[in-house]
Amino acid sequence: MDPMWFLLMAHLVGDYGLQSDRMAEQKRTSVSVLSLHVLIYTVTLGLTVWIYGEITGVDRFWSVSVLVILAALFITHWLQDYFKGRFFRSRQAYYLDQILHITALFAIRWLII
Repeated sequence: MDPMWFLLMAHLVGDYGLQSDRMAEQKRTSVSVLSLHVLIYTVTLGLTVWIYGEITGVDRFWSVSVLVILAALFITHWLQDYFKGRFFRSRQAYYLDQILHITALFAIRWLII
C-alpha cells in the first residue's frame, strides 16, 4: 500500500481527531496550546512513519535525517498554524494551510519512505 495513505490518515488523526474544540480555539492565542497541538501532530506522524517502516521492512526511522525532517515538520506546522490563527481567519487561509500541510506530507513520503 502506498505510504501516502498512512500519512494522510495520520494527518487527519493528528490535525483533527486528537485536537479538541477547546484546543483548536485556544491555539490561536496560546503558544503553549499551539505547541502541544503541533507536538501531538508530529508524534502522530512520527509513529505512523515508524509503524509503516516496521510493516514494510523499510526501517529508516531512527536515522538522523528522519529526526531532522520531523523537527522541520514541527517547526513549519507551528509557524503555519501560528500565522493562520493570529492573522488570517478566512476560508482561503484554511485551505492554504491544509495544502501546505499535505505538501509537507508528500515531501515526507519522498524523503523518508
